[in-house]
Amino acid sequence: MRILVVDDSVTVRKVIRRTLEQAGYEVTDAEDGQDAFEQVQRSVPDLALVDDVMPHMGGVEFVEAMRGVANTRHVPVVMMSARGERVGEELMRQTGAVDSIAKPFGPEALLAVTAHAIDKGARSADHDDNRDTLEIAPGRFLAADGPEEPTTLAAEAEREASARTIAGKLTLALGDVIREVTGSTVDDSTIAADVAAALTPERLFRLAEEVAAQLPGEHGETSFRGRVDHINLGEVLQMLQHQRQTGVLTIRRDQSAVIICLREGLLDLAMGRGSGGEFLLGRYVLSERLVESKELERLLQRRGGERHLLGAQLVKLGYLTQEDLRGVLIRQSSELIYEAMRWPDGAFGFERLATRPEASAAHLGLPVATILMEGLRRVDEWHLIQEQLHSFDLVPVVRRDVLATVSTDDLHSDERAVLAAIDGERTVRDIVKTTRLSSFDVGKVLFQLVTSGIVHERH
Repeated sequence: MRILVVDDSVTVRKVIRRTLEQAGYEVTDAEDGQDAFEQVQRSVPDLALVDDVMPHMGGVEFVEAMRGVANTRHVPVVMMSARGERVGEELMRQTGAVDSIAKPFGPEALLAVTAHAIDKGARSADHDDNRDTLEIAPGRFLAADGPEEPTTLAAEAEREASARTIAGKLTLALGDVIREVTGSTVDDSTIAADVAAALTPERLFRLAEEVAAQLPGEHGETSFRGRVDHINLGEVLQMLQHQRQTGVLTIRRDQSAVIICLREGLLDLAMGRGSGGEFLLGRYVLSERLVESKELERLLQRRGGERHLLGAQLVKLGYLTQEDLRGVLIRQSSELIYEAMRWPDGAFGFERLATRPEASAAHLGLPVATILMEGLRRVDEWHLIQEQLHSFDLVPVVRRDVLATVSTDDLHSDERAVLAAIDGERTVRDIVKTTRLSSFDVGKVLFQLVTSGIVHERH
């Protein structure tokens, strides 16, 4: 099966291509509708994944152009949009697409919607080869009413099988005890069936998780180790998510470490060690303007050497709501993973069933896939940024004559903050500390300012 991916984002095309090729599909891509239309006239794909908003020729215009050509009018289309599910449904009505998918999306959702679209396109073609337009799907694949799709049934069957496995292990552990206490001669298979009938899969999974949490100490079984310069961190996280693993993945580079806590493949928390002040919770609290700087300083002074979690204490004292705390923990965890994803080298290790009390308290339950999509985009941007900012120790200088030609109203708040911090003496590293922005945000702003000629490096 040959799939055409049409999107103006290099990163999105790269992520989709890698996911589909790993699943055995042949993939070609195009940067906009005009490029895609030229390609489909040379070679007709089996499916087109099309972004809705692109320069030159947008997604809707491209699909309409395809529908006007005899040999491409029946190509099944999936519309991709960052504007939400409702927009996706509207795009399906406009274009006759067989499905839509909202960005950002994970590998599993992409593969599911791709398989569904190919199947539906084939069935539609078999039903009536002479139709002028493709049949419009009744709703988005991931939220459609009616009978369950094969992928959903397969996932449910796998879940039931896992529950039976847990029931069987409980029986092996308790069978002899039950027979001894009750005096019965009931066999293990009967006990296992009774356990599976009495406990739902959800209760069995929760019981297994609670037993795992009671393992002595914070460390579980070391499942695997490796290096990020040999195996991409994103691929490691994708595997752990796909296998719904519970445990702690630790990535170390020099004196820094990022600790990623997973529960059944979901991210509960990421923590940093030796990363300086950039990834401390206080920075996120201040940047969200949840607490005044002086008030936070007084609180930290009063804490002294206390070991209580800062976030929990801020909630207890009424500075933050639980929702506020969840928001800053999500941002902190995401940025720590983005940071680890751009490390060119380092070692990692996964401890299966390991726990951390901080993660148990946070219990974020975030899908890893959405974080990976943004992380890959940032890695691409970092490569561009580093072409201009080869070191965080360089000192940027403002070209006042060029800046005078720019209206401050046209500048973003981050740009104004970075410009205010540039004094001809501070390094990029100092500017990160002064502005309380992330390294990525400061680097992105400086890249834009250097490219536009407003800032240059001090010689």
